[in-house]
Amino acid sequence: MRILRLISCASIVMTICVAYATAQETIPPTVKAAENNKPEYVLQVSRREGCIVFPISPKNKTGSIVRALFRPAQTPPDIATRPSKLFVWARQDGEYWQIKVSIGTGEFYDAGDVKIGEFKLSLNQRTDVPGVSQFGLSPIQVGVLKIVRQQAGKPEFRSLAESISLESMEVSELPDPFKLTLKNNSTQNLIAIQYNTLGLNRFFELKWLSLGLLDEPLIKAGKSYKLVVNSEDNSCGDDEGYHPNQTNRIDLVSAVFADGTHEGEPGLAALIKGKALGNRKNLERVVNSIRSLNDPAELSQQLNYLQEGMNEEAEPYLVDTLRVMLPTLPADATDGIISFIRSGMHEVKVSLLADAQHFKQLSERNNPELSKQWVERTKAKYERWWAAAVDMTSR
Repeated sequence: MRILRLISCASIVMTICVAYATAQETIPPTVKAAENNKPEYVLQVSRREGCIVFPISPKNKTGSIVRALFRPAQTPPDIATRPSKLFVWARQDGEYWQIKVSIGTGEFYDAGDVKIGEFKLSLNQRTDVPGVSQFGLSPIQVGVLKIVRQQAGKPEFRSLAESISLESMEVSELPDPFKLTLKNNSTQNLIAIQYNTLGLNRFFELKWLSLGLLDEPLIKAGKSYKLVVNSEDNSCGDDEGYHPNQTNRIDLVSAVFADGTHEGEPGLAALIKGKALGNRKNLERVVNSIRSLNDPAELSQQLNYLQEGMNEEAEPYLVDTLRVMLPTLPADATDGIISFIRSGMHEVKVSLLADAQHFKQLSERNNPELSKQWVERTKAKYERWWAAAVDMTSR
């Protein structure tokens, strides 16, 4: 069941989760709020399936939620207008809270955002967002709630990944997250993990974490990683504030390594390896055609030429290749596999276009030393990326 769940939804959470993993590495410690150094409020999005919450920063009194969306049953015929993510932002304004809601569109989350609501609410007040209906989405409410804290218990931890061990776990109050320290005992760098959270044997959510490009490991061989896991379930606050129930189990269900091997369930491996196949298909031509180029203007033209000539079609042989690598994938996983491969192709096209524009600007600045540095750095980036994609899809 978990394999099917990841196959069906991973293609629409890819960008969101990558950003989440990076954020865990870069967000500084919470700035002291009131007297307890903890957030006092949460931003809440209420849905039929339950609520999503995120703490408001004690320092600047702002908070935001970015959530990938499942594709609705009826979507516009133009793929570029399909809703792909929900973005909700809140900022304190005196006694009130300013809240803005927008929908991101496009198969790959980069076709633009549409603002669908802006509200001014009191604390613990919630309001409907009627604008979601134009995208065929289920109703939601938004609001900022006061946190009603309570003591948390230590959740059970289970792992299907033999090479990843739990070194420690910190537990405090709800809704403060659990803080786990994981160690990669493998001789290979770890590229991505998937974990699920549960409560009373009921599934809450899955998250998969990666730092982005294949040559950037999440946990290097033999090293440890601080993993922050939501402690609360998907319960909603009320007129008195937010006082959640907690999750009582964390399952580490999959780990994918740089050499293409994986431990645990195969769904995450399908995502990472499928994306790598898409990368590999488009990167091979890139690496071979830019090795001898050193002039920024020429490099800009070549990168732009390459991205214009690339399609984003997952040919049948690529799907078959992934199925050979992962023979235990369910028969109805093909749509997910195609989406993973297409995402990898699109990732290369976006990178080439951005670099082409950068080198066009660089060629106009007449700074030979800076140009040389960027040319060498960019060519090395594509070489590393190509090599990592080959390693990931070698078995």
